[in-house]
Amino acid sequence: LPNTWLGAVQTTEAAVKNIGGKGNVLYVQGIPGISISQQALDGFNAVLKTCPNLKLVGTVTGQFQPSVAESQVQQWLTTNSSTKLAAVLSAGGVGAGVIQAFQNLKLPVPAITEQAALEGTLGYWNANKSTYKGSGTGGGAAAFGQYVADVTTKILDGDGVKVSAVPQPQPLITPATLSEWTNPSWTLATPGTAPDPAKITNQYPALISPLFTK
Repeated sequence: LPNTWLGAVQTTEAAVKNIGGKGNVLYVQGIPGISISQQALDGFNAVLKTCPNLKLVGTVTGQFQPSVAESQVQQWLTTNSSTKLAAVLSAGGVGAGVIQAFQNLKLPVPAITEQAALEGTLGYWNANKSTYKGSGTGGGAAAFGQYVADVTTKILDGDGVKVSAVPQPQPLITPATLSEWTNPSWTLATPGTAPDPAKITNQYPALISPLFTK
């Protein structure tokens, strides 16, 4: 399982540093009422409580879908046209849609956080490295599938799991590591979550082994 709370904390802390710790913030939650959406909100709030110069000015629902997030963020921006945003904190899977909403209205794109970053989001970041101040983590669909396969292999080999939940790594993507996570061909319209680099997925067996008995 991904540690959604930790991912939200990591990406929010990175974004806060990138914007100098001040400004207005918009939340893009996932699906209200489900655990991973609430965990992300709890992670956002944990960071914002330590940042008196950041102000939460609104919350919209993206449903983990870029097109829905685009529509909801664009509507919020239109209704609140006098409010300048320094950052948009998302529960994940919607970064490209959020960016598109700002572009549709010809507004500057603020720092955007995203867990299990989309290829489209990273493609935009890679093409705008000098101005974009977003943050993200890996651990998308392909990485999750690989992780599940490695865990299942251990179980089928007869090893007993020692924990009730096996945490999935969600590495923080930084400007220094961005080139390892992106493909030059990716654009804002490229669909799907970005695969974790091989140097990370190759570490899965070593990460999993201590959680199992021999």
